[in-house]
Amino acid sequence: ADEEDKAGTAGRSAAELFYSAAVYYEALQQFYDFSEDEVRKEEERQWVYCIRRAVEIFRTVGRRPASKNSTIRNQVGENEAQIVEEMCPSELKHINAFICRAERLDDDDSVEARIVAFYCRMYAAIEGASCATSEESEMFLIQLMNKIEPEKEALSCISLKESHDLCKKFANDNFEAVNMQDEA
Repeated sequence: ADEEDKAGTAGRSAAELFYSAAVYYEALQQFYDFSEDEVRKEEERQWVYCIRRAVEIFRTVGRRPASKNSTIRNQVGENEAQIVEEMCPSELKHINAFICRAERLDDDDSVEARIVAFYCRMYAAIEGASCATSEESEMFLIQLMNKIEPEKEALSCISLKESHDLCKKFANDNFEAVNMQDEA
């Protein structure tokens, strides 16, 4: 652990975990028609806090974006960045974090992980549809929707409120885990 701390990898790990929690909180935005105002405000506060902590830690450990125009979404782990580059057309890079988190969750067979992965992909599809102008992007979104559709049918027995509650619990659990690690 001491070697990791000296190398700065423990810091990067915490930053990436904060960023993951932020992605899960941001994906909750698709429930906003459903959520009460106070719930929505709390989720937004958690999202902002996670983004800020991730950026602070990335800056502290010297992690720099790939270019001047890179955002926090592009400051993810190298393996994830490689997966994203292979997956997303350039005009859809802003949705790559949601797709990568969903892909990571596919390895987990739990119902909770399946639901969170589904809603991460749904959020990516919704966000991507608003800016897809190229044929490549449209084809990418069609492939994404083809992956979403079977899950939508399989998860249809779970209400929107139950889905929101599970996704929020997942985001909160991720946040609590990284926050405890950060405070230690």
